[in-house]
Amino acid sequence: MDLAPDGSGSHLPQRWIEGPRMVELRPVRKSDSERLFTWRNLPEVRQFMFNDGEIRREGHLRWLTKILVDPTRRDWIIEHDELPVGLISLTDIDDDNRRCSWGFYVASATLRGHGVGSAAWYQVLQVAFEDLNLEKVCSEVLSTNQSVVAMHEKFGFRREAYLRSQVQRPGGRVDVVGLAMLRREWQLCRPGIEDHLLRNRVSRSDGSEQ
Repeated sequence: MDLAPDGSGSHLPQRWIEGPRMVELRPVRKSDSERLFTWRNLPEVRQFMFNDGEIRREGHLRWLTKILVDPTRRDWIIEHDELPVGLISLTDIDDDNRRCSWGFYVASATLRGHGVGSAAWYQVLQVAFEDLNLEKVCSEVLSTNQSVVAMHEKFGFRREAYLRSQVQRPGGRVDVVGLAMLRREWQLCRPGIEDHLLRNRVSRSDGSEQ
């Protein structure tokens, strides 16, 4: 997935789940800078990052400039009802060993827990395993973020590590859960994920179903 000269990249191929489209993902652009700066500093987003300190504008601009040209990652804005609501990324893409890591957040508080993240995950796992032909997608989640650990396991990720006292927080040390999904597990789990998404369609902002 090549980036355009302005760093915008190209849209993902349309991902349809045998019916209504759930969410749409588009590559991060330079014009997303202010939005991402605000999202990354939301307390409810920062609390589950490995570095939960306040992000300064200069550091944010360096981060954005770097990710727009980094060949080892892909970053997309999650859109719902054509409105930006979050970020999802593939990082540390290793073509030789055919693996990567990933991360995401839904910045819109009203949409958390309503299937937007699941629909975005489905699309990005398709990219990882089918478009990029990777063998493994890895994730590290703070043990305090139990809802996301459970979400990984519901999707078919397996626990591979438990890193004790891994991250410093003001209230003390926090453990980290290491999870991963293999290509063969994706192939087995994909029909069930699609069925779950169809049965739990994301609602539009006006209350109707997509």
